[in-house]
Amino acid sequence: GPEQMSILRAVYFITVSTTTIGFGDVVPTSRSGKVFTMLWILFGLGFVLPTVSDTAHDFIALVEKRLTIWIMPKNEIEDEERRSSVSIRVRLTLSLGLILIPLLIAAMFFLVVEAYHSHPDFDSVDAFYLSLVMITTVGYGDIEPSRTRKAQTFIVCFVPFAVIFCAAAIHNLSNI
Repeated sequence: GPEQMSILRAVYFITVSTTTIGFGDVVPTSRSGKVFTMLWILFGLGFVLPTVSDTAHDFIALVEKRLTIWIMPKNEIEDEERRSSVSIRVRLTLSLGLILIPLLIAAMFFLVVEAYHSHPDFDSVDAFYLSLVMITTVGYGDIEPSRTRKAQTFIVCFVPFAVIFCAAAIHNLSNI
């Protein structure tokens, strides 16, 4: 028969599938659910993820350009070598920020929510580990978020942006 899950749980499943995290805490159990999942993964990876990724990359490039122009004195904007040097520093700072800010937000969230809902030995190392594994889409599955509505809502709302911006930041860093 069809999968039995709430709307939030279904959107959570689609989110962790499309972002390729795949914690393994929610999986299809029926044949039709598995067929849907296979089709969704192909659609998500082939259309949704590249579209969102391109948009994020364009946004980051625009922010980088504007910050470079804003930082540089007006009389130095025409100096190509100076602009390139400033642009590299801006790209580095922006890219590190796009990794560290989501990492810190997720770690703080998980430290508060998971320490309360999962087990008492969940600490800051676990929170940062879970967060980094999540935003880089490694998703080992050894630590997974709790199945609370708060955790699933956070992942549905936060993770797509964190994953896309983290991937774009890593791409930017590799081009420095």
